[in-house]
Amino acid sequence: MNINPDFSEEKNNAEIITAEAMNYIWDEFISPNVNPADEDQVTMVAVIGMTLRAVAEKARAYEKLENGEFDENQFFRN
Repeated sequence: MNINPDFSEEKNNAEIITAEAMNYIWDEFISPNVNPADEDQVTMVAVIGMTLRAVAEKARAYEKLENGEFDENQFFRN
């Protein structure tokens, strides 16, 4: 039971939450400390970002499957 009348329950999913977390981490920790001239450092930050995004996509696909939100198509149940 929620007693706060101003409460709105947003439907967040793995992709949205991961994107928000990545934006915060970028703004607060990475951007102020990354050296644009250091190609290895920039590459590693990009690889980590792509990895987290891929994990979020897979988590979202699992959420959709668990919640019955998957797109119906002719090949889904074959």
